[in-house]
Amino acid sequence: MSHKQIISAGFSHTPTRRNGVVRLSLAALLLLLLSLSAFAQKGTVIRKAVRFAPGRTSTTIKGTAAWGTSYQYRVRANVNQRMTIRLIGKPDFDFSLEVPPEAGGTQPEGETMGVKKWSGILEDSGTYLINVSHAINGVTNAPYTLQITVK
Repeated sequence: MSHKQIISAGFSHTPTRRNGVVRLSLAALLLLLLSLSAFAQKGTVIRKAVRFAPGRTSTTIKGTAAWGTSYQYRVRANVNQRMTIRLIGKPDFDFSLEVPPEAGGTQPEGETMGVKKWSGILEDSGTYLINVSHAINGVTNAPYTLQITVK
């Protein structure tokens, strides 16, 4: 079979510009789909209520985190109570503390975002949110310990 016959039959072994564009487009589409899959996982929030054992003012929560997932712990507390939060975990874990909506956005004293330990007197009663996450892309099954005390 001659080279002319192969081309006329639609089978060309020589790469054409169009084939390269199609391959590049398919590769770009595949990359986009993989990115969207990762993006869909990022931003997942798992919500949990914190309950203290009868007569106790503190609790220790052990968890395992996946990248792109935030673990939100809801803690009921009253005005003038001292809340202490400590987060232990590797890789790069941190937490943020959100005040109850009825607090009108008044944050407690001290840095409460992106920290591993915080303690302060609460200015409002309500449900406080502790958001735990880690920042190492692609790391899953990362263990952490969250200690919460409210007195």
